[in-house]
Amino acid sequence: SKTIYLASSRSWVENVKNAVLDKTISTKDDGIEELEGISIFPNPFVDVVHISSPVKIERIILYDINGTQIERQLTVNNKNDVFLNGIPPGFYYIAVFLNNNSKKIFKIIKTNES
Repeated sequence: SKTIYLASSRSWVENVKNAVLDKTISTKDDGIEELEGISIFPNPFVDVVHISSPVKIERIILYDINGTQIERQLTVNNKNDVFLNGIPPGFYYIAVFLNNNSKKIFKIIKTNES
């Protein structure tokens, strides 16, 4: 098996983490363009991720590792913080839809250690 997280130093094996986070889910062609200049951090995260976006966020959808939509109402405050404390640790996709008809999909890792 491949080591991806070093419990002794509480750190991720960087090249493995980067390879994992580069994957994205394929979504049907819905005519929505992929937006550049948007980012999400920290990643991996414990309970909250922050979305840095030049455009106002319209909605956010969370998917499990298989690309199945998780039926959750994601809470986003006026600082673009997304609260994900109700989900178990693991790999997820988060699709951020913006009010200029663009979107960005991120692969995120939820951990229970900071």
